[in-house]
Amino acid sequence: MSSPIPACDKPIDYLRREHRRLEKAFHDFERLDPERERAAMVALVAQTCTALDRLARLECELFYPALRAALWEEDRLDEAEIEHATFRLLIAGLRRMSPDHVKYAATFRVLGRYVGQHIRAQESHLFQPLREGGLDWRELLQTLRRQLGEDAPEPVQA
Repeated sequence: MSSPIPACDKPIDYLRREHRRLEKAFHDFERLDPERERAAMVALVAQTCTALDRLARLECELFYPALRAALWEEDRLDEAEIEHATFRLLIAGLRRMSPDHVKYAATFRVLGRYVGQHIRAQESHLFQPLREGGLDWRELLQTLRRQLGEDAPEPVQA
């Protein structure tokens, strides 16, 4: 009989799953032909920006405050929040920009590189300390479930 999954693994697993989705979206973008697959390209950019917006909001509103409350590394959190602000700027630019704009694809690619760097830093410097830290994961998980609805991780058994 397997033991219950620790509460901290559920939020981290959710973040990892979303990270993989974002990485796949940026990878898929590179394989599209902007001339022949324009509609798919525009749809992928819109979907990816929406998903990134949502994930960044959850990280900034739920995860980072919990980490700050646990007196986690302020510098890393400050950097992560600045990265999120950069994402928001690039996403806003993409949403204002016509897909015909000469820098549309370049802007999305740069966003992808920034997101990739953010993901690598978060997973290598944040996730393990999160497992070892003294956070109230059950409360964080409940808040995450309320905000995400069906997309949230399953509840943890006590």
